[in-house]
Amino acid sequence: MSDSSRYVYDALYGRVQYPAYVWEILSCPEIQRLREVRLCNINSLCLTGGANINRYEHSLGAAYLALQCVSAWPRDIDEKTKKRIVLAALLHDLGTTAFGHSVQYVLDTRGYQHESVYDIITQQDGTEHQGKYSYQHARMEPIYFGLPKRLVRLIPDEDLKVINDIVKGKGPLAPLVNGTIDLDNLDNVYRLAYHIGLVHSTEVPVKIASAMWIEDGQLVIKESVSELLKDWYDVRRTLYRYLLLNPDEFSAKCMLEEALYLAQTRSSGLFSWNDVDYQLLEKLSTCSDEVRNIISRLMIGDLYGCIGLYSTARIESYDMLTDQSFRRSVEQKIEARLRKIKQSSLKSTIIAIHAIKDVNKTQRQITVTTDAGRQVSVGTPSHQVLIGVFFKNAHLSVTSISRSMLEEHRVSHAVQGELKQVFADSEIEELTLYGEAFSTDCQVVGAH
Repeated sequence: MSDSSRYVYDALYGRVQYPAYVWEILSCPEIQRLREVRLCNINSLCLTGGANINRYEHSLGAAYLALQCVSAWPRDIDEKTKKRIVLAALLHDLGTTAFGHSVQYVLDTRGYQHESVYDIITQQDGTEHQGKYSYQHARMEPIYFGLPKRLVRLIPDEDLKVINDIVKGKGPLAPLVNGTIDLDNLDNVYRLAYHIGLVHSTEVPVKIASAMWIEDGQLVIKESVSELLKDWYDVRRTLYRYLLLNPDEFSAKCMLEEALYLAQTRSSGLFSWNDVDYQLLEKLSTCSDEVRNIISRLMIGDLYGCIGLYSTARIESYDMLTDQSFRRSVEQKIEARLRKIKQSSLKSTIIAIHAIKDVNKTQRQITVTTDAGRQVSVGTPSHQVLIGVFFKNAHLSVTSISRSMLEEHRVSHAVQGELKQVFADSEIEELTLYGEAFSTDCQVVGAH
């Protein structure tokens, strides 16, 4: 049976066939490890349909959209360029760490760059020094199930350099894979939304991908599909409200980040870019009693109880909270304030804070030029820092916390007041817990 008969049956696009150059590299360890790396940054307890989608599925989906894109290109485009665009879409997530950005944020402090596809594929050996991360320490170092890298032998160096530029957002072809709306986020948004149950139709990403191309380094779309950009925007906005504003999701991310930083302080080389999700959990569960306790609670859904989610427009507060000593000082101030409340369950309060920089996440603005010369703008950008404040105490976990007690003693109001003082920001807002599910934005969309 020839490669032309092989196919992948995709949840969104049905039976998909790939060119021979894709099949030739799919079995490489660098690509196959993505089957064990989630698309989401957390093993979701509440968005169950999207909890276990892997990056491999998404990468194949992005490559399929790239094939639709280059096949419909309105002017002559050589086969080498087509191939590079498709491979850039396929390999764009090659450097994604276990649990996505959760681990990436830790490795970033050691100079890691998840979009450095060329370094990840080609680096043969090296050591970490002067902020430069080493993607491989020995020539035949295994990176997945005891197997070493193979892609460097299968993709010409000239092609790898162009692919690397596209993935990193450099060069004339970059907007196709690294832009405000591109092949990557078209598949990413609709794939997650479909599996979670937010959309029932998946025609839009294919239609948009088949109607986009590059002219003079700028992304251009056909006028006939310009109205579909609103569909993409609505789906994306709804999806990200669930991903970022759900208190349980927020709490789980808080716990994983805390475990990662605690483990990192005990062993700076504990994590590697090529760890997959289950390997990371194994490493964390054997790191220390404190880290093991956090991971054990996380894995059985005994999440930190959420006091409240808050929003500030002062973006600098995110960088402040990434400083561990500063964040701990804020947590201690909140602990001291809550322990003064005349309620026995709050006397031993232990607080954890988690911050998310929401710049163009829950909302995004895009401006695209159509082939009719018209500029189409959709959406508005988000510009805020989301701050989650949680009880670490077991008796105040998500399954044990008493909302009526918190309301009676105005606990969330006290926390909001403390945050306003710390950041000198009287405009800090408290968000309605679980309000993302009742927003008019959060309904089944994408019915085209």
